[in-house]
Amino acid sequence: MRKITLFISTSADGKVATESGDTSWTFPLMENGFEDFYKKVDIILMGRFTFEKQLTQGPWPYTDKKTYVFSKTLKNQFGPEIEVTPQDPAFLIEDLKLTNGKSIWLAGGVSLVRYLMKENLVDEIVLNMHPQMLGQGLDLFPLPLHTLFWHLKSSTELPSGVVQIHYVGNSSSES
Repeated sequence: MRKITLFISTSADGKVATESGDTSWTFPLMENGFEDFYKKVDIILMGRFTFEKQLTQGPWPYTDKKTYVFSKTLKNQFGPEIEVTPQDPAFLIEDLKLTNGKSIWLAGGVSLVRYLMKENLVDEIVLNMHPQMLGQGLDLFPLPLHTLFWHLKSSTELPSGVVQIHYVGNSSSES
């Protein structure tokens, strides 16, 4: 069965983006193992806001992966590698997890992350905590959030000061 991994960067105060949606403070991604992680996935999941923000940053960078964008307002007009769907994410993801393939990257946004965690569909979290406080912006886990328990798999301090924390869920078969 495929696993879903939330691989994401946050500020030290738990923000994933500024209020305007800017994430440029999270770069460089390559230092935090993103390239290795990216090779292990063949499907990307994201919400509408994250998708639209990515489109403003230049050409679509994930042309070699199937991307599912969850939106009730966007139309499916972005090419064969991008599928916009109004479907309930839980139903699609339960089906995707049963197909053969690599891991699935949950790239964001916060509403989608929150919903999938509530439905117990996220198997692991790789959290790249950056050494800055944004003060204001988009919280990764906006309150209230139901109780979840994760097991620490590893933590690594990177040369930039980023701390990468890898958690696995209770149902994950990886130890």
